[in-house]
Amino acid sequence: MNLSKYPLKSLRERIEQAENILVTTHVNPDGDAIGASLALVNVFKSLKKKVSVISPNELPDYLTWMKSAGEIINFELKPDIAKSVIKNADLIFYVDFNGIDRLAKAADYFQNSTAYKIVIDHHPNPESMADLTISEPGIGSAAELVFEFVKQIGFSDVLDKDIAECIFTGIMTDTGNFSFSCAYPGVWNNMAELLSYEIDRDRVFSEVYDNYSENRMRLMGYCLNDKMKIIPEINSAVICLTIKEMDRYGFKMGDTEGFVNMPFSISGLKFSVLMLEKDDHVKLSLRSKGSFDVNLLARKHFSGGGHKNAAGGEMPLPIETAEVKMIEILKEYNAELG
Repeated sequence: MNLSKYPLKSLRERIEQAENILVTTHVNPDGDAIGASLALVNVFKSLKKKVSVISPNELPDYLTWMKSAGEIINFELKPDIAKSVIKNADLIFYVDFNGIDRLAKAADYFQNSTAYKIVIDHHPNPESMADLTISEPGIGSAAELVFEFVKQIGFSDVLDKDIAECIFTGIMTDTGNFSFSCAYPGVWNNMAELLSYEIDRDRVFSEVYDNYSENRMRLMGYCLNDKMKIIPEINSAVICLTIKEMDRYGFKMGDTEGFVNMPFSISGLKFSVLMLEKDDHVKLSLRSKGSFDVNLLARKHFSGGGHKNAAGGEMPLPIETAEVKMIEILKEYNAELG
């Protein structure tokens, strides 16, 4: 990947001259969002820059082991501190998102900031929300894009094991442990380079995938046994969880991570959706195999978007109604899914 089309020289000068750098990512951050953000944070810290990091809300427990994770400011929990940090920033990096609404309650404060803003993201159709947008939809994760950015802007000398582990985590999680969005040589070249920093791949995997609670395991079993519906005529799976059901299993942020992918172990399945009830809407995680484009589906029907085979959205309906509506919509795509 060649990033020479972007003004990296002038951006490097901005970074070197900045007094207060701020890194932020999207609401309900996942492994790629946190891994990519913390990689940047640790790069800037190694450059002896003053840097802060804000998340719009809580991050999952399985991501708190990465270096500098303890410094993340939760906007929901500490809004006054976060607002002050935003106000004082002179350089802001938006990582792993390309729509200002993905900052949730923090969006207006970032929009009103006079800081120079840079997007580093891999989702298609970016909004115009920054002074510079580094957008590479062909790459599998924001973390890999951050890795290339750091190298090509000329900061390779500060890369170390801790930073490599953050990047590795982002790539690993956003490719479903290398099961999708990684069918190009560049990602494997970068993985080999990351391993050269002597990261403990097995430990990283264990921190992310073997670090859940008993409640989370029981919730997963409940989803598969009681909640997964297969619609064979359209090769699709639908999993719906109510607030009451999640509360029954002591739901915590990140507990349903990966659930939407589990039905794909069933032969022939082309589409899967996880539907989570919220106070005033239903949150959707959409996944597909092959040519069915869930990004287009999410943009057309669910006020969302993402990638061809992985997207998100929402429905402003009661969950029972949303489930029925979802199946009705999917049946309109019988020619593609059936």
